[in-house]
Amino acid sequence: MRRIGTLRIPTAGTQASKVHWRGSSGAVGNFGGSEVVSTCVSYYVRIISGGALSRPLEIRTAAIKLFYQRGYNATSLKEIGDVVQLRAPSLYNHIDSKQKLLQEIMFDGIDALTKDFDAAVAESDDVVEQIRLGAEALVRHNIRRQQQAYVNTYEIPSLEEPARTELIQQRRAYIDRWAALITRAVTEGAAFAPEPMLAAFNIIDMIAGLARWYRPDGRWSEDFLVTHYGRLALAILNARDKSAAVTRG
Repeated sequence: MRRIGTLRIPTAGTQASKVHWRGSSGAVGNFGGSEVVSTCVSYYVRIISGGALSRPLEIRTAAIKLFYQRGYNATSLKEIGDVVQLRAPSLYNHIDSKQKLLQEIMFDGIDALTKDFDAAVAESDDVVEQIRLGAEALVRHNIRRQQQAYVNTYEIPSLEEPARTELIQQRRAYIDRWAALITRAVTEGAAFAPEPMLAAFNIIDMIAGLARWYRPDGRWSEDFLVTHYGRLALAILNARDKSAAVTRG
């Protein structure tokens, strides 16, 4: 592995999935100008795509990266075009506008989040197990789609109407799924939560924080965090984790 600025470029035999990009303080602007940033992000897009992404997907991947690093308002279409080596006029052959690009990213994120939750809870009929599985799915979402998850959480104010209201409604529907599951657990005597909606907010917000600080080369692995936060979600509800095995070293 060799390094260009703060971008790690894989050498022969290195898996492209191991490539990660980050600024020294979490902002693209720290790299010393948009030209340097665009050049480095362009390397990143090509490495993770292996040159196989369609143009629209390549553009969206670059946009997510830049929105995550510097924010929607501070990112121009020209900078996105520089990453994928397209001039601004040519970008419009693939996207309608920067705003529409953000909307696609945001709605794709909430759709994936909801599908992940539904698929996870479908794996069991036990309500406590469903809560644990739902929490674990949320952890994986925030780790595996970290940059998009971050954008989905913090760029809601950048959405124009009516997209903003529609997205908020879809996010509320996702929270309602959690609240309904927790209410069922309380009704069955398997959990304690005087305010199921508040408990749902607590669990979701706790796990969403991963998108801010998780690092794939950091102290805690994905598997550890999946297990850890799954158990924390049950602890918030005073629900017994039937999957937990006590080991002593």
